[in-house]
Amino acid sequence: MAKKQETLKEMEIDLIKLQVEHKSLQLSPHFTLNMISHILVELKSLSMPMYKILSKFTTVLSYSFKSLDAGNSLAQEIHAVNSYIECQKYRFKKNLQFLLTTNFNILEVQNLPMPKWILMTLVENIFKHGDCNSESHPCMITMNLFSEQNGSSVFDFFISNKIKKPDHSKHSGFGISAVKRILDHYFPNNYQLQNEIVGDDFKLSLKISYPN
Repeated sequence: MAKKQETLKEMEIDLIKLQVEHKSLQLSPHFTLNMISHILVELKSLSMPMYKILSKFTTVLSYSFKSLDAGNSLAQEIHAVNSYIECQKYRFKKNLQFLLTTNFNILEVQNLPMPKWILMTLVENIFKHGDCNSESHPCMITMNLFSEQNGSSVFDFFISNKIKKPDHSKHSGFGISAVKRILDHYFPNNYQLQNEIVGDDFKLSLKISYPN
């Protein structure tokens, strides 16, 4: 009986180890992206619209897989945001009421650093908490870049959207508070982040100053 109990105990330990190892397994991002790339090659000759939207999705997927240590530029962040919005347009078709305006050349911001997930988190929150189907009140994102007298470049990011009803989580501020903590770390004293809710409207303004 003692030997049998010892064997059962060893089996239980082995099972626990197996469960831990099983949970640690995950599909390689390298394999995933390579597989999609091969699919894209064949899809291009079959359907150009599907090829284009899958390319956009691949961009978002590649962005999400990228290590935080790999570095991220403002141009890369904006590229990921644009691809994400294009995917949402494909998903919601004509029901999506969304205006995106970028008032600068993307090459102007390719050397400006931007921590990963900053703009993407703010944009994703629009689709989580915003009413994106209102023709009279479309969701809006405006991005500007201007220079100050001291030579610094200022990136200006503005969001305006109607709040989805009912939305019990809109006051939690989890996404915005997380973004603020990251900005505090990377841009201490060089950014301004403000948001407000007026009636059914949510507005957010982010300004980041890049010293010359």
